[in-house]
Amino acid sequence: MDSRPEEEDTVGMLEDVRRKQRRSYPDGGRRTSLVRSLSTLSKKDTTIDPSSLERGTGKYQILDENPTSTLHRSVSNISRAVGLQRSASRASKKSISDRTGRACWEKWVFIGSFIVLNAGLIIMVFFVRFELYVWLLSLSNTIRSLCVLAIILGSIWEGFKNWRRKDKTALLAAEGAAVASKNVLCILPCYTESRMELQRTLDSFAEQATTKNNPNITIAVIVDGLATGKGNDQPTWEICASILGAEGASFDEFTYKSWKRKTLLVKAIRGYWRNVPYVLLIKNKNCGKKDGLIMIRELVLGFNGGRDRGLGRFGHWFAESINVNAGWSTIDYLVGTDADTVITPSSVYVLVKKMLSNDKLLGVSGFVKADLSMGSCLNPWIAYQFFEYVYGQYLTRFAQAIFRKVTCLPGCIQIVSADPKLFDVPLDKFSTLPNPDSLFESVVAFLGEDRRFTCLALYENPNHHTGMSFEAVGLTGVPPNSRVFFSQRRRWFLSAQANNIRDTLNSNLPFTIRLIAASQILASAIVPFIFVAVVYFITRMAINGTNRYWMLFIGSASLVWVYKFFLMVTYPENLKEVFVMFYGFLLQTLFSAPIQAYNTIHALKSMDDMGWGLTRQVSMDFDEIKVDTAAGSPPLREVRPEPVYGLETAQIANPLLPQ
Repeated sequence: MDSRPEEEDTVGMLEDVRRKQRRSYPDGGRRTSLVRSLSTLSKKDTTIDPSSLERGTGKYQILDENPTSTLHRSVSNISRAVGLQRSASRASKKSISDRTGRACWEKWVFIGSFIVLNAGLIIMVFFVRFELYVWLLSLSNTIRSLCVLAIILGSIWEGFKNWRRKDKTALLAAEGAAVASKNVLCILPCYTESRMELQRTLDSFAEQATTKNNPNITIAVIVDGLATGKGNDQPTWEICASILGAEGASFDEFTYKSWKRKTLLVKAIRGYWRNVPYVLLIKNKNCGKKDGLIMIRELVLGFNGGRDRGLGRFGHWFAESINVNAGWSTIDYLVGTDADTVITPSSVYVLVKKMLSNDKLLGVSGFVKADLSMGSCLNPWIAYQFFEYVYGQYLTRFAQAIFRKVTCLPGCIQIVSADPKLFDVPLDKFSTLPNPDSLFESVVAFLGEDRRFTCLALYENPNHHTGMSFEAVGLTGVPPNSRVFFSQRRRWFLSAQANNIRDTLNSNLPFTIRLIAASQILASAIVPFIFVAVVYFITRMAINGTNRYWMLFIGSASLVWVYKFFLMVTYPENLKEVFVMFYGFLLQTLFSAPIQAYNTIHALKSMDDMGWGLTRQVSMDFDEIKVDTAAGSPPLREVRPEPVYGLETAQIANPLLPQ
């Protein structure tokens, strides 16, 4: 699923410079680079003209120049680069490891409380009678059992209401006509995905337009920076332009202020692809998926008559694109997905129909399903996540939908209203930078934009709801190994628990939703204790037999286990999914406790790291960043600095050091 790192540009890019130097010059990098530079320049009266990096040139030029001034400039540039590298290294360490003041204090309070709480409870296991702490072990399962009961009763009630409906044929026809009249902007943020991933996702969007009674669809592709993904032979923006048939086309250029208050450039183009209108927006720097979502939501709310957000020419261009290309006067809904996700046919139709079923709906979540075509079903990490996705959504998210307050609309398949009256204030808060001294606020703001935006919308609109549709399915790639898995789960854990704390304390949410959030906080806080206590409990039961307290613990989990078996039998659509469900169930039963315990400890240890980890990797090697650009392609002059002599990069662009 989707995601991308939100590193500081200079810091992250200079780290790649240093790695490249270490690979190229094993004897020290900087010293060898400097010596080679000086020896080369003493033989040639040449230098590289930075002015050749202006728009349309795309190549370095060699100019005759006095060797003394050339040598002086080369030395000063190399010294400047070394100084920038050192300062970047210090900034990187300070931003992650050397936090001081309130942020550092918050981190160690969380870690200290976690250690003391679990140590005390684990000691209690061996010295206190079981009946005095069995309620802690049973609490989480009891809440889950109540969720299962709510799901059963809610499903019976919905079935009864559908049974009582009369003239269903006319009703379906009316629903189809209503859906067909709606205008939907499908949003695709991307960063370093492969051509295959981008092609599959865009194809799945285009197929939505061929559905019977389909809504009017326009695609908005947002490329977050000029990066080249690991394993790709082209930057992501070139891949997107190639797929959409925009190679060599003329791009419009605009400036906008990112949510981090930096002025960035956007290259924009509009057109038609497979008879579907599209807009392609290319940012000249990576500011994270959240920034791209804020940008497009500001454009949409402004187009729909929301407050002026100072977008100027950019806003006018977007409005003209929607008016002229699509022929719309308003945008009704926003459908979002990730660039590694394929949405199944009719998903957009189903989501719009669900939104029309209740005028109080703010948004609806689709069903997220691990894509088994992207890996082997024998891979334990894929099987584990396949079962976990199914069970988690059919339990927690289904229960939240019964209470009409789904607290996370996942970025890989969601629909939200485009009404400025509902989302102007939540978007303002969503785009507000957190207090840098508050670790808790930073975690909420930087790690997990989907849950954060959903919760803000619910806080600001207490009389409105969010829902769930199991018919709209998003097939998404999942981490295939432990390194990427724990990198992703670290973010998810921190974001989920930080927002759970806010949900528990927010009076605008129903008591049931707050209770579920509180139980998830408690269950995560005592994972090591639960693991030790369950092992001890099973051992004691095997030796001494059972009693009424053991039966209380077992009874609290019995309904949950029945529900799991029910899902394993009824959910799979083919034999492959039957195998993966049972395989994943076995893995989840045996290893979920140690996996959760490790992930909790890992997340708390690195909770001051606001990076997105290994989910999306960038290839920043110099030989993969080409100078030559096709005519009409987005010129890179805005991010191309003065070249640094001596790094042997005269034949290629070096966009890694600031001007």
